[in-house]
Amino acid sequence: MSKRRILLGLVGANIMGSLSPALFADAFEAAGIDGFYHLLDVDHLPGRRLPQLLDAIKTAGFAGTNITYPFKQDILPLLDAVDPEAAQVGAINTVAISPDGHTTGYNFDRRGWRHSFEESLGAASAQGATVVLVGAGGAGHAVSFALMTSASRFSSFMIATARARMRFAAIWPGISGRRAAALQVIWNEKSPQPTV
Repeated sequence: MSKRRILLGLVGANIMGSLSPALFADAFEAAGIDGFYHLLDVDHLPGRRLPQLLDAIKTAGFAGTNITYPFKQDILPLLDAVDPEAAQVGAINTVAISPDGHTTGYNFDRRGWRHSFEESLGAASAQGATVVLVGAGGAGHAVSFALMTSASRFSSFMIATARARMRFAAIWPGISGRRAAALQVIWNEKSPQPTV
């Protein structure tokens, strides 16, 4: 009986030091899979853009890829389908590719962070607490959604860039009531430092 073969990867910038290839090699071996995890670092692929990389991994027969900085939001419009939780978060960290090339985006940052938090500190530890989140990237958005389901007061501080303001404003309009009152985002237009 031959081993199942699979090709996976990671698309991002400055990722050549990633531990993912070693972690996946161990997982492949433990599962009896003939697999390879390939790093597609745009810093080492001059002139390559995200649409070209996505086409290349589909053509090469990848079963999926992880997505990291700076592409977690940029990949959304390039996909055939997006998981509802990933659409809510507004960021993708995993793309599944079917044999016919159909792509579906997922975000496991939210549930992964929530599980780790609950396992380490207990599910009730954020209830009634004020939680401060620093960051506005794809992972930061995922964590903010995880916190909104557990923290009583939630404050978010991020670098005051136009992109960060636009991303956060697009996500939070549907939040209402107690959670909306708890969300405090304060911008300082003259400085990249968050203000309190």
